[in-house]
Amino acid sequence: ADNGLNVGKGGITINLNGHTLTGPGGGAGYYYGINNTSGYDNVTVENGTVKNYDEDVYFDYATNPQIRHIHAISDGYESYYGIDVEYSQHGLIRNVVATGPAWINIELYQNSGVTLSKGQASGGYYGIYDEESRDTVKRSSASGAFYGIYNEYPYPGSKLLKNTTNSNSAEGIYIYGNYPTNLYQVNLTGNVANSNGAEGIYIYGNYPTNLYQV
Repeated sequence: ADNGLNVGKGGITINLNGHTLTGPGGGAGYYYGINNTSGYDNVTVENGTVKNYDEDVYFDYATNPQIRHIHAISDGYESYYGIDVEYSQHGLIRNVVATGPAWINIELYQNSGVTLSKGQASGGYYGIYDEESRDTVKRSSASGAFYGIYNEYPYPGSKLLKNTTNSNSAEGIYIYGNYPTNLYQVNLTGNVANSNGAEGIYIYGNYPTNLYQV
C-alpha cells in the first residue's frame, strides 16, 4: 500500500474527472489519498472521490490551495481526516462533501485566510474543526457528528457565516477559548442549529462580557 497521489510541483491542477482514489483502509499503515505534505503552492484538486485513506486530501504549508467538487469518504477504522488543510494561507475549499465516521471530516488548522464555502460534513466525531486560524466557514453544513462545527481559539478575523448544523449528538456549533479578545475572536452571523443533542450554539470562556466578545 502507498499514498494515492503525491503532489510533486506547484501551479498544477489535479482533475480526477469523476474518478475515485481508493485507499487500503484502516490498519494498513498511515496513507494519504492526495498528499501535499511538501507544501507546494497554487495546487488545485477537483472533481472526484477520495476514500478509505487515513487522510483523504491533505495540504500542509501551502499558499492558495484550491479543493473543489471533492467527495472524501472515511472507512471508519483508521481514517482520521477527510479533508485536512494545515498551516496554509489564502485558499478556497468549495463544494466539497466529507462523510463517514472519521475523527474529523473537514479540518482547518493554523491557517490564515482559508475559506470553506458550501462544504458538507456528515458523521464523524467533529464534522468541521477549525483551530487557531483566521479562516472563514460559510454556507456549510455539519450533521450526524458528535460536534457539528468546533472552533477552538479562533484568531481575530475568523468568521462563521450562514452555516447549518443540525442533528449532531452534542453541540451544533461549539466555540472554545474565545478570550482574551485581543488574541481570539470569531464573528458568528446567520447560523442555524436545530435538533442537536446539546446546545445549538455554545460559547465557552466568553465572560465577562465587558472583556470578552463574540
